[in-house]
Amino acid sequence: FSSALPNVSPPVLTRSGIVRGADARLPFQGMEAFVKKGVVRRIVFQNAVEYHEVIAGCQTLTMEDVVSALSSSSSREGNNVLEEEDVVRLIKWWTKIASIDTTAFNYAQVI
Repeated sequence: FSSALPNVSPPVLTRSGIVRGADARLPFQGMEAFVKKGVVRRIVFQNAVEYHEVIAGCQTLTMEDVVSALSSSSSREGNNVLEEEDVVRLIKWWTKIASIDTTAFNYAQVI
């Protein structure tokens, strides 16, 4: 791919469609449950790890991606409020991620 199109990352299949590898995100620590656009399905990633990481140059999801997705999904309705099921899922995930990743506390007030 790099020799045919040197300045363009190869395409990647995500949950929201086909995007360039540079725009795709790889699943990481359950964050994919909150980011809907541009995330590679876990099973697709597991079956082609080298393609996604090396050839396409996809980045893993970050807390910034989660914060951005939560902000945009809640403002879609214009009221900046998450649905009850989303809040429950977020709290359950947050308790798990905070015990694994101590840097998650940096985002506590944002989320």
